[in-house]
Amino acid sequence: MHKFLVTGASSGLGLAIALDALQRGHVVFGTGRNIKKAADQHPEFAQAGGKWLQLDLTAANIQEVVCELVEREDLDVLVNAAGYGIYGALEDMSEEEIRAQFETNFFGTIKVTKGVIPHFRQKRRGAIVMMSSISGLTLSMASGIMYSASKFALEALGEGLALQLKPFGIRLLIVEPGLFRTNWLVSSYATPAKGLGDDYVGGPVDSALSHYPTIHGTQEGDPAKAAKVIIDVATGTGSGAAEDIKGCLRLPLGGDAMDKAREYVDKFTKDLDIIDKVARSTAFDNGVGLGGRRIGE
Repeated sequence: MHKFLVTGASSGLGLAIALDALQRGHVVFGTGRNIKKAADQHPEFAQAGGKWLQLDLTAANIQEVVCELVEREDLDVLVNAAGYGIYGALEDMSEEEIRAQFETNFFGTIKVTKGVIPHFRQKRRGAIVMMSSISGLTLSMASGIMYSASKFALEALGEGLALQLKPFGIRLLIVEPGLFRTNWLVSSYATPAKGLGDDYVGGPVDSALSHYPTIHGTQEGDPAKAAKVIIDVATGTGSGAAEDIKGCLRLPLGGDAMDKAREYVDKFTKDLDIIDKVARSTAFDNGVGLGGRRIGE
């Protein structure tokens, strides 16, 4: 049995993960900014044994609150699922809107993660799941620039933490979902208060903003199936029990995510092949580097 802390458990994939973990007999603490509303909307969470925790990721004392909870309850799995997206042209986004995006998606995740690390490190066990997005690996929609920027930052954080925490037996998993049939486009999708600038009307940003909301309810991804895979891989059970899977840092989810990831890798590889000679032409002619040693010595 594992003991989970799931942020953003009141909706979307966070809720699906929390419910799946409860169905397996795990202990689950789920966070939300308004747990009364969450409890009213999702009574099945408490009925299955889940415990709500009021938590606003932008609050200053989050790290301390999480640290105390993790130590008291001996939690061993963190799922960072809280987040939202602001979509539009960068020009139209205020500094406050941009900072708010990062305060929740990036800095909020840092606070929660720092809250669990001391206990996980001392116990020499634990798993940390970073809920990124395939948009955190490759940007395919012109309007999603700021949401993607926050997720790109999360990806770098996850890569670095994987290196830092491996000696302590802590599993780090970056999850990159594609489109799943959640309420994301209803409750987690925002646009700049300023609206869309005239020069962007009819362009790629406008086109994406017009199209994106229309796909609500038609996404191919099943949140329940995603939750099962995420828990399997994070805990090394079921479909995640194979030793090679245990070594995977990233978990793209959905056929659309896999297709976009492979397209990105192919394009990146092609660019590297094209620019290889130009890139290498910037070395000193004598080939000396790395503290005076010849490269390769």
